[in-house]
Amino acid sequence: VRPAIVSSTRPLTGVLWGRGTATAPTGERVLFKIVQPAKTLANLEVLGAETKRWGKTRSRVMRLYNQNQASRVLIDRVVFCDHAFFYAADLVRLGDKDVLMAQAQDGKILGVIDYDFLSGAEQHHATAPFHHVYIKDLATDPDSLEGTPGGPKLRGVGTALVAAFATVVLRSIERLPHLWPKPEIWLDTLDQDAAKFWAGRGFHRGITGTWKLTGTDKIRALIGHCQLEPHTPNDIVLCGEPQRVAADLARI
Repeated sequence: VRPAIVSSTRPLTGVLWGRGTATAPTGERVLFKIVQPAKTLANLEVLGAETKRWGKTRSRVMRLYNQNQASRVLIDRVVFCDHAFFYAADLVRLGDKDVLMAQAQDGKILGVIDYDFLSGAEQHHATAPFHHVYIKDLATDPDSLEGTPGGPKLRGVGTALVAAFATVVLRSIERLPHLWPKPEIWLDTLDQDAAKFWAGRGFHRGITGTWKLTGTDKIRALIGHCQLEPHTPNDIVLCGEPQRVAADLARI
């Protein structure tokens, strides 16, 4: 008998970019933090356990789909999330820093966003102006997707990851303004629901099909209903009823 896959309770270490609460329709609230994970053995062990957990959810939903008990839309989303997490975890293993992860207090990774800072020639040299940032993936724990059996259907993780990502971009613009003659964020969407999510955050679809957001003010607006926690090195965002988040944190 195979042992059950249990998520590691170890906290990810690295640069802290945000804190927040995700909520379920039942009223359940889950406190999480958003971290830019460092390449450490402890972190890699956490990511290894979580890669297995996300993969197990994918296998479970795939079986339901084969039994005509899950929709094609759901299986597409679950497969995408599983691939996105595997890729992001691999980036951390390679020492890539362009990854943010939302981790709950019980150790579960609730979501991930990874991105690239690109120049017009898609170079990473400091002497080449950054024309845009490309969001490669934004994925949430497949257990929290509507239609997936299992955990609570949490909301607010993706919004918090986007807000934290926006602060990363803004800090780069403020620190190296000469590298940002035209700040832009680019991304591609998985489906109509994803397109609606990004359109609601100010993105527009270009003639090539890529979605874009242009200008520092619009990037700052991605912080949305979150707020910046003062007196922190990275302007950490508080998301999901910030006052309640701050109160929760004070009790920990």
